Amino acid sequence: MQWNALGTQSVPSDKSYTPTGVTLMWVSSAAAALGMAIGFPIAWLAARTTLPGRWLVAPAMWLVLLPSWLPALAGSGSSSRTA
Repeated sequence: MQWNALGTQSVPSDKSYTPTGVTLMWVSSAAAALGMAIGFPIAWLAARTTLPGRWLVAPAMWLVLLPSWLPALAGSGSSSRTA
């Protein structure tokens, strides 16, 4: 990287540099597509068919989602204030 007149580093001109926004959009789009590819068939099967075990879909959803919520729930009761 080169330093410019303002004292900041300029973006390299080679094509190996990927802006953060491009990476962010690619990863979020891939995650959304993967979630739809997995979630839509499961939701459709649970809602529209009489497959045995379809009653497990809602409890299984909580088992998948709860670990992502636990850090926020555990930290919500604690306070960083000092007395």
